Amino acid sequence: MLSLPFGFTIFQYIGLWQPLHWNSKLTIKLYQFYSCFAITFLYTNVLSEIIELFRAYENFEIFINNLVVFLSMFGCSIKAASVLNQRAGLVKLIMTLSSHPCFPEDQNEELIQQKFDKTIHTRTILYVSVTGMTASLVAVIAFFTDGVRYVLPFQAWLPFDISHPIKYWIAYTHQNIAHLMGAAINAAYDTVIPGLMLQICAQFSILKHRLSIISETVQSKDYKSNDINKKEAECFANHVKHHLQIFQFAETLNGVFGFVFLIQFTISATVICVTVYSMSKLDLGSSDLTPMTMYLTCMLYQLFLFCYAGSEVITKSSEIAEAVHTIRWYLLNNSSHKGLLVMMLRSLKPIKFTTGHVIELSMESYTQVVKLSYSVYNVLKQSSE
Repeated sequence: MLSLPFGFTIFQYIGLWQPLHWNSKLTIKLYQFYSCFAITFLYTNVLSEIIELFRAYENFEIFINNLVVFLSMFGCSIKAASVLNQRAGLVKLIMTLSSHPCFPEDQNEELIQQKFDKTIHTRTILYVSVTGMTASLVAVIAFFTDGVRYVLPFQAWLPFDISHPIKYWIAYTHQNIAHLMGAAINAAYDTVIPGLMLQICAQFSILKHRLSIISETVQSKDYKSNDINKKEAECFANHVKHHLQIFQFAETLNGVFGFVFLIQFTISATVICVTVYSMSKLDLGSSDLTPMTMYLTCMLYQLFLFCYAGSEVITKSSEIAEAVHTIRWYLLNNSSHKGLLVMMLRSLKPIKFTTGHVIELSMESYTQVVKLSYSVYNVLKQSSE
């Protein structure tokens, strides 16, 4: 598997990603059973929280607090279903990056690939660390505050009375494991998908490098005139194929996960404004203030990862037209000139990831979502006064 190993490893541990190299039927069956158990574990928790959400509808404050938790877990359940349902699409994307013409072919291209892989790894570690610390802090605080009072850390409807210690600890364990799973799903999904988006940037950088040396590659060999033209046509055909394949890769990625992007944007915007509203109601000495601040940081960074990666793809896909001007195009034949012109024209319409064809993933959209969240926060604050 090329790059992004950590995110897929998290998916593997929580039952969402069966390793590609497994061949044993027994191992596969056991993993499928584990996946069913994990998904059932997660979805039963989401179901209990959505029932309680509507049961507490008459109390605005309780409803708002429950809404934040439910939306987060609902988003995790959507992401889990997306990974399982779109496994074939993900495998196809991985195989594309691991084969010609996307795979690095020389040392310079390997250095370009390593540069982007390092960026992906750094962002992954940072986000996983913040998410893990937040989830752990919430779990620890819940244990020392709610556990001693036999109160569940998250409001949920249960079909049995939790006043009995054994039943309480069963429900408590179920909730905490489900929420830790949700944090792990967020950590993996929110780094794997932007990571794949950054792989598009890596491919454009590799393509720029190949275009910059095409004349040197052709002229470096002692070919006859006809052989040079043939070699040039072959090299340029590969570059055009690579260019088209990058656009196809982006189209496939956006098609597979565009709907999830839309849900992510909607949930993130809602959770951000509701969390800020809830924090405004807390005292500075409240034990809930620190975990809520960290949670808000996670949500802002989560949205930032997608939007920033989207902006980087837009920029990189537009740079091909500029790169054409820097190469020694005057040494190429007329057929190559026409091909370069086609690539330049195609680059005038850069790759843009959208949330279900509604919102463009870019830093401008990120700013707009934050502004919208603040506006909704003001409405909530006024309605509660």
